[in-house]
Amino acid sequence: MAPGGFVQCLCYLCVGDELAINEHRTFLSSITGELVLRATRRLKSGMLRDVYGPLVLASGSPRRRELLAQAGLNFEVAPSQVSELATTSLSMAELTTYNATRKAVDIARLRRDAVVLGADTLVSLEGKTIGKPADWREALQILQRLRGREHQVCTAVFLFAPRRKLAISFYVISHVRFRPLNDTQIRAYLAKVNPLDKAGAYAAQRDGAEIIAEIRGSYTNVVGLPMDETIRALRKFGIKPAARTPRDQSAGSRQQISSLLPSGSSKKNA
Repeated sequence: MAPGGFVQCLCYLCVGDELAINEHRTFLSSITGELVLRATRRLKSGMLRDVYGPLVLASGSPRRRELLAQAGLNFEVAPSQVSELATTSLSMAELTTYNATRKAVDIARLRRDAVVLGADTLVSLEGKTIGKPADWREALQILQRLRGREHQVCTAVFLFAPRRKLAISFYVISHVRFRPLNDTQIRAYLAKVNPLDKAGAYAAQRDGAEIIAEIRGSYTNVVGLPMDETIRALRKFGIKPAARTPRDQSAGSRQQISSLLPSGSSKKNA
């Protein structure tokens, strides 16, 4: 189904090099309560005729703020105070979707006039999810586990316009391969980056070339918000970037981390 074929509440499923769209009504309704989606006919047109409301980011993440700002989007920030669920009984995609939904719904109760964006990012290694480290010791242990191996990064996004009772949800999975680091290199990296507020204890956009060898899939997804998919979904709410921005790496593509760093990065870190 093409992106213009949204009906009721849909979930993008972007895994590896596949992009599919799947109805996700039951799961989302169980979280948001009686979520009645009344904009089906207008969604089928592929573009809404009016703006559903101001965009509100239900996250305090500076990375997500930067990505939205770089895309030329006008938005407000209202960080959700709900605690993120951490459990091994759900898959990485299910858990990030659940957390993203709770964040958006939490703020939507206060901002019924807005389009609220909730997001959540997790790392997975061999099927086991990895969130934010509790302390520096755990951060060191996480990077020791990731070194020389490939892991997955999943970011789920939940967009909710409560006044119109419209919701769109999707998640994106990227594959990241770390360099074969030694403990000295890991400690040197941790000395530069605060890992405690980052899933997987690292930041691709901050000296990422020192630890990352390759990213397959969306780079901005690894940073914290898959921008191609997010902008595409926001257009369904009549929200468009004010400026044209470079496209993100498409799902399934391979690229060395050096070519993904901002132009202002030093050559040594590229």
